[in-house]
Amino acid sequence: MAHITRPAKSGSDWTQNDFVAYNVKVVYQNAGTFFQSPALPPLLSSPIDTHDEDVYALLRTLDLAMAPSPSRESAVDDFAVDLFRALGYTRRGRVARTRKYIPFFICGEQRRAKTDVSIVGDTNILNTTRVRTLELPLDSKIMPGIIMKEASPIFYKVHVATALTGAIALGKVETIVYAHLPSLPRPARDWSDGMKPLDNRRLLLSCYEAFRHFL
Repeated sequence: MAHITRPAKSGSDWTQNDFVAYNVKVVYQNAGTFFQSPALPPLLSSPIDTHDEDVYALLRTLDLAMAPSPSRESAVDDFAVDLFRALGYTRRGRVARTRKYIPFFICGEQRRAKTDVSIVGDTNILNTTRVRTLELPLDSKIMPGIIMKEASPIFYKVHVATALTGAIALGKVETIVYAHLPSLPRPARDWSDGMKPLDNRRLLLSCYEAFRHFL
């Protein structure tokens, strides 16, 4: 990998070539392996009360996130914030932030990764949505992340440790990022259907529930 140019870039500017240059590999896992659970937790066993104001707001932001529009990206962010709150990702000591920058050092320069939505604890960032890459001076831990296309998620886990800094900087050690793409009932329509069909929604919300324990 030594002959491949590794420019200093902000996280949002990375391309597939940069992942190759820095020897980052994404490995997709099934639900049981990724979530470290033999079965996803059941959700939505009872009908949704659409008269509840919070439920209405969540479903309305879902509609906006799925609707073709020049402002769709901001609508997806709004939906992610409402969804994290509804599923208990935020509570006392945790808040949802939008457009937060994460500084990281790369190729002798200070750069930053921009998250569309982050779950921020009292002392650190716990979960990020739409993060292409990040590098933090933390003790060994799992950094969870989600990339959303409209309202459909891909879940990621990055093992972050002090050694990761040198590994990425030199590209000599392969960095593994584990990912899970939920298998929905109608694969050809995964992105267009998103969370609107109830069977899709049950499965995806179960994935979010299982993913929460990594925070």
